[in-house]
Amino acid sequence: MFSCSVGVFKNGRVEIIANDQGNRITPSYVAFTSEGERLIGDAAKNQLTSNPENTVFDAKRLIGRTWGDSSVQQDIKYLPFKVILYVSLHLSIMTCHDNFLFQNCCCHCLRPG
Repeated sequence: MFSCSVGVFKNGRVEIIANDQGNRITPSYVAFTSEGERLIGDAAKNQLTSNPENTVFDAKRLIGRTWGDSSVQQDIKYLPFKVILYVSLHLSIMTCHDNFLFQNCCCHCLRPG
């Protein structure tokens, strides 16, 4: 599984910034509730079993790949969320709230909650 971290170079060294739960590593999970709420990291991962079709993970592996890529077609068979063809062969994620390009979905992990 993928994760993300944010760091800053401060006083001659790199300091990894803790997320809102105090962890220095955030799982690369983004979920959307039926009410339109966006959950990221641990909160999204923790509700995967109750909301799998609206919980996105492993999105980084699909960034930059196209719909016609045979490995994409193989991968999406095993994902609980819906991957759809978007403009010009790009991939998009369809959730209860909206459609998102994979790279935009990954950006949610780095936004403040």
